[in-house]
Amino acid sequence: MGRRLLAHAVVLFTDNQDPVNLLALDMKTGEVVASAPVLDDLPEGYQVAVENSAIVYDDGKGTVSTIVCNWFGAGNAGLADPNNDSSIQSYANIYDQNWLMKGNVMIAPGIERMDTVKTANGYEMKSVWSRNDLRDTAIMKLSTATGYIYGYVQDVTTGMWQYIILDFETGETVFTMDVSNKYGYNNMAIGMYAGNSGNALYCPTGYLELLRLQDRFVYLPEMPYRKVDLDQAARNVLFAGTVCAGRRRRHRCKLAQHCDRPQRTSQHHGSFPHE
Repeated sequence: MGRRLLAHAVVLFTDNQDPVNLLALDMKTGEVVASAPVLDDLPEGYQVAVENSAIVYDDGKGTVSTIVCNWFGAGNAGLADPNNDSSIQSYANIYDQNWLMKGNVMIAPGIERMDTVKTANGYEMKSVWSRNDLRDTAIMKLSTATGYIYGYVQDVTTGMWQYIILDFETGETVFTMDVSNKYGYNNMAIGMYAGNSGNALYCPTGYLELLRLQDRFVYLPEMPYRKVDLDQAARNVLFAGTVCAGRRRRHRCKLAQHCDRPQRTSQHHGSFPHE
């Protein structure tokens, strides 16, 4: 018989109470079988709101890991006004204007990994690591092939928007890729998504551009047809803002290369292949 995944037995979500708790509910009965406060060690004065879906990973050995990100400050508080029309899909109506113009310094930090473990007496939760220096609204993605968590954040000291890669086990930053310090490179709380080939991560921006991160998880051993020659790859940021004349004439421009910074290489990850 195959292993029964713990993620098939419980439902995990946050309650947005004060403090915010991670809850594990029995899938069949709805009973709360475990709970624990999350993001409760932030510096004084910071609030917590978990607006986006958490990452949930079942290791198949009785442990489910949940990555929870704080989102407080990104949404427009005016949406709570009974007279506000939330059907108006504009930046000004949906998002806080201070965040749009000043960036992630205006939102609260906090990312935490919580593990739910099956025990002889039921379930228990424990915090594995937390980061109070990161502010992410891009809905981080976990690659189980690499053991890395991928996000899109802003260095609030320099204003630089950047891709970031965290170690799933420790939460430590293993790599960052600078994109731009222009305010319009805010991802607008729109989540990153993975390409259908599993070869790339895409992140929209306020400039209506689409950024692509190509990492070394581009293929798995059982899928050699997806392999790329990393020696032929260069690190560039791809975006839709600059269009070469030839492509414009042929009406096929989608992405162009942005090469206004020195190319960098990494021994472990992060390649932007030439088109």
